[in-house]
Amino acid sequence: MQKIGNITQTADANGEWTSGNVAAGTPPTIIDATWLNTIQRELINVAISGGATLNPIDDSQVLSAIKILISQSAIRQKTFTFSGSFTVPASVYTIYASAAAGGGAGGGAGGSKAGGDASGGGGGGAGQSIYKRAFSVTPGQIISITIGAFGYAAAGGTAGGGNGYDGGAGGDTIVGSLITLTGGKGGAQGKGGIIIGGSAGGVGYPSGGPGGGSGSNGSSAGGTAGGGNGGGSLFSGAALGPLNGNIGGGAYGYGSGGAGGAAAASNSNYAGGAGGNGSSGVVTFEW
Repeated sequence: MQKIGNITQTADANGEWTSGNVAAGTPPTIIDATWLNTIQRELINVAISGGATLNPIDDSQVLSAIKILISQSAIRQKTFTFSGSFTVPASVYTIYASAAAGGGAGGGAGGSKAGGDASGGGGGGAGQSIYKRAFSVTPGQIISITIGAFGYAAAGGTAGGGNGYDGGAGGDTIVGSLITLTGGKGGAQGKGGIIIGGSAGGVGYPSGGPGGGSGSNGSSAGGTAGGGNGGGSLFSGAALGPLNGNIGGGAYGYGSGGAGGAAAASNSNYAGGAGGNGSSGVVTFEW
């Protein structure tokens, strides 16, 4: 920004205005059109930066612009954990989105029976996710947000060899017309009775871990038919698969898959553990 001393030689030694001193021969500072235009351009730039269209009968545009610019500098992000809509702020042409779809639930383990085995449920897959991806937008644009629901946990099989149930799939997260993120699939059911192979983990980003087969540990540590680990997302770690007929852990954070339920020990007669819920999606905008 120019000082008046950058334009006229009648300013004082500091480049500032002076009223002059006739007795001392010091002239007053001349009011120069160039300097006045500089100040006008500075004020116009403030108003336009705040999203204003110049209005010759509105004397509050600079003040309004300053308030808008202060509010934008203090809060420059918005997070959605429920569906809604986002209005692009004034003077914003690029937003950075971090988001995840819903995670799938873990599958329920098969019920064990005397003289037989059962398999653990597969872990749920994580929902698709992105991190600070840039999108071109226009000020005032309204972006609808649909948050992907978490996948619902599946029950385990009944004692005596009943099959478990497949875990529920996570929902898609939809960010207007910008991007759609795919929800993770639920883990497969564990089988009851004499079982050799384990159950598959739900497809996702990444996929869930497999449930254990006959007397095996699946993707968790231990010696029984454990439940598969859930797929961990960018926003949380994996839910760990249980052992010994326990219920699969629910996912935490956003977009992760739930763990599969564990089967009880061989030659027992117990119901299989239920799978764990996935976690719901999320959307965060930064600008």
